[in-house]
Amino acid sequence: MIFSKNTILKKIEQKLITISNFDPTSLEDASYDLKLGYFFDEIKQTWSPVSPFGLQVEPKGFLLAKTQEKITLSPNIACMIFTTSSLAQKGIDAIQSSSFCHPKTNNEMTLEIFNHSNQPIILKLGQTIVKGIFMEVG
Repeated sequence: MIFSKNTILKKIEQKLITISNFDPTSLEDASYDLKLGYFFDEIKQTWSPVSPFGLQVEPKGFLLAKTQEKITLSPNIACMIFTTSSLAQKGIDAIQSSSFCHPKTNNEMTLEIFNHSNQPIILKLGQTIVKGIFMEVG
C-alpha cells in the first residue's frame, strides 16, 4: 500500500520515517518532493559543490547529484523515487537505475541525471527534482 499524506506524517511522528530538512510544503497527497542538494559529481569520484547559480546539465550529459534531504527508513518501510513530470517534460531523467530505497536506508539519495534534450538545462539548488513514494514492506 502506498502511504497517503496523513500516513507519511504519522510514520514521521512515530519516527519510522525521518526526512532531514523536512518541509511541510513538500508533502503531497501520496508523496514527498525531494530537492536538488549541494553536491554533484561528473563521474570523477569527486563531489563538488553546486554553484549558487545552479547546475548545468549539457545536452546528452550525465552526472550524479545528491538530494538536500537525508531519508531514514525503518526495517518495514521502503521508498521509490521518480523524476518529477515537469523535469521529464524538459528532457531530464533523474533516475537512470536505482529508484528503490531499501528498508533501513539512512542517507541522501544519489540521483543519476541525464539530459535527453538537445539544449543545456540548468537545475537550481533546492529545486524539486524527484518525488518519494513510501510503502510498507511485509
